[in-house]
Amino acid sequence: MASIPVITKYLALFSELYPTRDITNLTAEAWEYALADVGDRGFIWAADKLLREPGRTFFPTPNELRGHMSAYRERVTDSGPSRIGYGPDIAEPITDEQAAEWQRVKARLRA
Repeated sequence: MASIPVITKYLALFSELYPTRDITNLTAEAWEYALADVGDRGFIWAADKLLREPGRTFFPTPNELRGHMSAYRERVTDSGPSRIGYGPDIAEPITDEQAAEWQRVKARLRA
């Protein structure tokens, strides 16, 4: 699953480039929940694509990021992970440990 540090880094970048909304702790939590099946590497690859998308003028949504995941999957499948620099962690199952960590992070954000 995409980690809170990675998500918050990109939310901050999106906010600087597209200052159309405020970023809160709940924003990071919602993105983490919406993209729970996307690993850090896939998230970074797709987020970088969104940052460089020609004509983009609005803050992206998690589903727009997910839309770029199909291209990531094709590159991983066609080229192999070593040729593009990212591993194939695009749809990792969430382990019990990851779910527990997500609950701990959520509790800290609400405190």
